[in-house]
Amino acid sequence: MIDLNGNDYKEAPGGTHYRVGTPDGLIEALERARLNRFRIAVVYEGDSAIEFGRVGRSLGPTLKVPLLVHNARSTGGGEICTRIVREVRTAAGGHLLYSQAGDGS
Repeated sequence: MIDLNGNDYKEAPGGTHYRVGTPDGLIEALERARLNRFRIAVVYEGDSAIEFGRVGRSLGPTLKVPLLVHNARSTGGGEICTRIVREVRTAAGGHLLYSQAGDGS
């Protein structure tokens, strides 16, 4: 476990760091999307907007946090705020990968 500015992170298999308390099902869904390089749709709590992109990883020397990268030509993206992710689906086909309600595969 790593403490950075009062936030505790745990390292998932593969080297990506997630905030402590991130559900295992969400970690598995994001890591699967990152490793298989497919686009996902992310829905956050309290927000009806859907964000699309591929899961990337920051290049920090201490932490490598998950990023949502808009497309293959993008050079970066914002950190996926795993505390408030409500749902993750594949962008193509809408297959449910994770749901806060526990309905994901």
